[in-house]
Amino acid sequence: MIVNAIGHRRCRTCHYAAAAGHPMPVEKVEEIKGAVANGATFNQICHGYPAGGGEIDRSLILTTGPKLQRQRRLDPEFDEFVSKHFEANSFIGQLLRHNKDAPEEMKATLRLIGKIRHKVKASGAQLPRLHEQRPRVRLRSRC
Repeated sequence: MIVNAIGHRRCRTCHYAAAAGHPMPVEKVEEIKGAVANGATFNQICHGYPAGGGEIDRSLILTTGPKLQRQRRLDPEFDEFVSKHFEANSFIGQLLRHNKDAPEEMKATLRLIGKIRHKVKASGAQLPRLHEQRPRVRLRSRC
């Protein structure tokens, strides 16, 4: 990797490892696990975007993206936990984003629906489809 116009060279892998810093302390890992279990998304933990969209709130930031990714590579159990919960949390965020104008009582209900859905999926049960998927129809070209 060429660093600047003078031509200094550096190892790309070492550069990314140095940017990620040291492995996270156990307290920070537990803090992140607690936030993720309570519905925090990747963008909320790393960038401060609240679930469902909105203005950036810097108080939500717990770590940076490279540090979180490095911890996920180092700790497979943490990676599995975070992956499983991020899937459910992003679904909750999508529900909230598509219902931005809803009153706060309805948003609380949507969060609850997302959490229940996640627990059902985590148990291994199949969720019923809310609507039937339509078959895709390809239009023939008129040549």
